[in-house]
Amino acid sequence: MKTGPQPAVAIVLGFGRHKPAKPAVRRLTPGRNALGLQRLNTTATNYLLDPLRLVMAHLVPVNMMLGRMPLPQALAQHGLEDQYAGIVAAVKKGDLRRFEDTLLRHRQYFLGAGVYILIQQNLRNLVMRALFRRVYVGAATCSLSHASCA
Repeated sequence: MKTGPQPAVAIVLGFGRHKPAKPAVRRLTPGRNALGLQRLNTTATNYLLDPLRLVMAHLVPVNMMLGRMPLPQALAQHGLEDQYAGIVAAVKKGDLRRFEDTLLRHRQYFLGAGVYILIQQNLRNLVMRALFRRVYVGAATCSLSHASCA
C-alpha cells in the first residue's frame, strides 16, 4: 500500500484518504412522509413546469404567425390562458380593439418573456388582415340595391 502524496485530482473528486460523506437519507416513517412528499412533489412540479411555460410563451406567438392557433386547453394547461386567450380571439375575429387592450393589459408579461415586439408588429398585421377580410366579405355580400345594408 502506497502512503505517499495523492494526486490533486483524486482529492478534489473525493477519492482521497477520507471517505466521502454519505448522502443524507431520510427514512419514510408514517408520521413524516405525507407532508414531506407533498412539498417535494410540488417543488419538483413547479421547477419542471417553469421552463416548459417559458418555452410555450415563445412558441405560441411564433405558431400564431404561421397560422396555427393554440387550443384553449393547451393554454390552460401551461397557465398562459390569461395572457394569450384575448390575443388568439382577436386574431381569429379581426378585433383590433380587443388585441390592443389585451396587449396593453399584459405588456409587462410580454416584455419579460421577450415576445412583446413580436406580438405587436407581426400579430397586429394578422389582426388587420382578418379585419380587412371581414370588411371585404361583408361588402361583397351586401350590394347597393339592398336596403338592409345602408
